[in-house]
Amino acid sequence: GLFKEITCERTLLGEPLPKNLVILGACNPQRRKNPKATFDNDIGIKKDRYETQRLAHIVGSISLLYTVVSIPETMLEYVCDYGYLDPETETKY
Repeated sequence: GLFKEITCERTLLGEPLPKNLVILGACNPQRRKNPKATFDNDIGIKKDRYETQRLAHIVGSISLLYTVVSIPETMLEYVCDYGYLDPETETKY
């Protein structure tokens, strides 16, 4: 796709990008919701457990904290893992 062309091939619609243009990106890992949050999102809406489980089976991502689109396979060679923050440090941020 277009994003892969810009970040990996340094072109836009086949035209070279300027040498002084720096491209940065970030990839987010999948994070699961707390199981209680799947059924009760603390805004006064209780979801039917059966319906939630049925949707989870169909969609497969209802238990994720946020939507993560998988990175294209052609971009995997550009991924660097910098680790993660421990819970205490993350709370400070």
